[in-house]
Amino acid sequence: MPFYEGFLHTEGGATIQMVYVNAPLFNSENRGRSVELLVEEVERFEAETGVEVHVSGLPYIRTEVTTKIKGELGLFIGLAAFVTALLLLLFFRNPVVMAVCMLVVGTGVVWSLGSIVLFDYKLTALMGLIPPLMIVIGVPNCIYLVNKYHAEFKRHGNKGLALTRMVKKVGNATFMTNATTSWALRRSCSPPAMS
Repeated sequence: MPFYEGFLHTEGGATIQMVYVNAPLFNSENRGRSVELLVEEVERFEAETGVEVHVSGLPYIRTEVTTKIKGELGLFIGLAAFVTALLLLLFFRNPVVMAVCMLVVGTGVVWSLGSIVLFDYKLTALMGLIPPLMIVIGVPNCIYLVNKYHAEFKRHGNKGLALTRMVKKVGNATFMTNATTSWALRRSCSPPAMS
């Protein structure tokens, strides 16, 4: 076809075939299985004929990227949790402190994803960054709070007073740093205002 001249360069010969598919189906949530069936058909054709086939197109790329993000989301959460747990263990040299900090951060991750679903927002690729980001942001807060608690407890030996002073002295600062971080993230992710 003359339209494709100059777009495709091969030494042997190549054919470009455009396949029109049901557009509403490929723009819906059910496109994953349809793309899988199409790719299986292409692989069967390759096996039967020995012809190398390359698949492209927006529905195919969307499905592949979404599948990769879903697969890597668990990996990133696991790696972030492992690295931060290891750092906590190195800092405090106490598995109980590490477990409590990870439990607090894990609870925050579950609550954040739960509230996203509760308010009926769709989970997108960008929202897939929330759990690892919360782990990475939450662990330093745990470190500040635990360090302040240990310092206060060492000073007078009273657990209740140490907790109270920790919340008074570090709690407000931690809250404000997290509020400004979330505000900055919100501003960087929102579309620019039209003037």
